[in-house]
Amino acid sequence: MGGKKTIIITNTAIILIFIILATIAAVFCILTGCGIDFGGDQTGESGEFEDYQKNIVVSKAKKDSIPPLEFPRYVSVDDAKKYMDNGDIVFLYTDGSSSWIFPRKIMVWHEIVNDKFNEKPLSITYCPLTGSVIGYVRNTGGEETTFGTSGRLLNSNLVLYDRLTQSLWSQIMGTAVSGKLAGEELKIVPVIWTNWGDASFEYPESLVLSDQTGFLRDYQKDPYGSYDDPASYYVSGDPLFPLMSYNYDLPFKEVVVAIKSENRTYTIRKSDVVKNRVVNGGLPEFLFVAIYDERLDAVRVFDRDFDGQIHDFEYADNKIISTGLNYTWTADGFLESKVSLVSNQKRLSPVDSFEVMWFSWSAFYPETIITGNT
Repeated sequence: MGGKKTIIITNTAIILIFIILATIAAVFCILTGCGIDFGGDQTGESGEFEDYQKNIVVSKAKKDSIPPLEFPRYVSVDDAKKYMDNGDIVFLYTDGSSSWIFPRKIMVWHEIVNDKFNEKPLSITYCPLTGSVIGYVRNTGGEETTFGTSGRLLNSNLVLYDRLTQSLWSQIMGTAVSGKLAGEELKIVPVIWTNWGDASFEYPESLVLSDQTGFLRDYQKDPYGSYDDPASYYVSGDPLFPLMSYNYDLPFKEVVVAIKSENRTYTIRKSDVVKNRVVNGGLPEFLFVAIYDERLDAVRVFDRDFDGQIHDFEYADNKIISTGLNYTWTADGFLESKVSLVSNQKRLSPVDSFEVMWFSWSAFYPETIITGNT
């Protein structure tokens, strides 16, 4: 009996030591890039994307040393409560009929999930260094592919590679900057940055990314610190890697809502939208409104063109209102008022947007227009 008990303890100790060593190795790789080399062969290409290629930080790490999750396991909201707390940051994707929740504390160790969501091939991508989570349809060159972590960075932001052509893609730009597909753009799908308590309450039937990933990681620890710690990387300090340009109009780690139109980019401070509930922005060729969705502590962006006319929005008497028309709206863009419309449009048209740290967004788009900073 005694010998048998000793063996069990020894095996447990060995497993714990192995997990600790694997976690330490993974943290080292994430924080150091497994040995960053600022020189070397960048891409060997020139042309429209030459500046981007020259500014890619090349790592000595192999591709996918931060391993993406490929068609991972999901669990119910009730089962996920075993490893989730109400304040945990999560990423929410919904296609209108189903929803999926991706805990940030798992994504920080993997950065990419490749999967099919109701048969739609998507990659959910997250860069901890820039606080940007973006969903992309994983079709490149007209063919379905998956994305991996390249071990490289551009403006301190994740550089993906597609496994079909090995082209390199900027996560924030959603554009291939090197390789056969240079210049091609990916289609965005909206992913909402929110928290577990709100997401699980509003979307109780969601499927939740399981912490049983097949990798030895401590998903209760974050290698970069905590968003609740003002001294952590996420809140203060400089970027870890060089930028193509530096813009001091806002604090480097300010969370902004990033918006791209055909010819321009726009920036809204998230704190402005939270404070004012509604922020109108844009130029005549592209007018939008940012609305704070209190249910998810998130910002949604919509086109202000509705039913053939441009609307200005305001928040009054705890309602989102079209100025002068007194139409009322939900925070997710649906018309509440019963009015006669020219079209059958029931909802404002969503505009692609995502949250990101100011320093990286402005490094990619130094001419971005800041809207609504008060």
